[in-house]
Amino acid sequence: MFGLPSMESRGAALATTLSRVLELVLCLVISSRSGYIRPAWNRLFSIDRLLARDFARQSLPLLGGGLLWGVGFTSYTAIMGHMGADAAAANSVSAVIRDLICCACNGIGSAAGIMVGNELGAGRLERGKAYGIRLKNLSWLIGFGSTALVLALTPLVVRMVILTEEAQSYLTGMMIIMGIYMIGRCVNTITINGVLDGGGDTLFDMYSLAVCMWGIAIPLALLGAFVFHWHVLLVYACTCLDEVGKIPWVMYRFRKYKWVQNLTR
Repeated sequence: MFGLPSMESRGAALATTLSRVLELVLCLVISSRSGYIRPAWNRLFSIDRLLARDFARQSLPLLGGGLLWGVGFTSYTAIMGHMGADAAAANSVSAVIRDLICCACNGIGSAAGIMVGNELGAGRLERGKAYGIRLKNLSWLIGFGSTALVLALTPLVVRMVILTEEAQSYLTGMMIIMGIYMIGRCVNTITINGVLDGGGDTLFDMYSLAVCMWGIAIPLALLGAFVFHWHVLLVYACTCLDEVGKIPWVMYRFRKYKWVQNLTR
């Protein structure tokens, strides 16, 4: 576009790199203004042993969960990529739509962790609990709203991208499956990454990924793709199974209210 040459995959790589560089520059510029948190270089390498121990107890499970999540999603892409060019192309388009629509639940999930953690850390446990319940309920509304948005965008997306007829049929099916997936994704992101993690229940985050993603979804997708040779859409549904399947477990964990605790000293 605009007279630029078609760079194909190199263009995608360049665009990704430039966007990350721009993001870093914006972060540095904004954080340099008054009222924003930025590194205090004279204290950056000083370690409070008690704080470091408390921090490690909460952050290491989050690190483990992040690694499981990242490698797991890469595995999904690799599995779909081995099912043919049409399947890989349709999966790539659906992944872009998924990530764009997930911006809302990701942002609210981050805000939920701040809101709940702030109240719990101030000793206002009942208010923090009330915030958590409201945000959990809000996650359902966002989930169903995201589902409706995915389904509404499906005809437009399928017509907008240039794909083979078979890839278009795959994309239509993937968008419908993704619509159901979005309910679980929104509920789990806000409830787990926001409320539970904000209250320090970080081990559950890692356990749920280990069981639902690595214990169920990935093995099923691998078997379906390479052993049983299932249809592309059935394998894709397996890659979406973890988010939908763990909703009852997440709701059960939420209602135990182990996350209603003050982590500060």
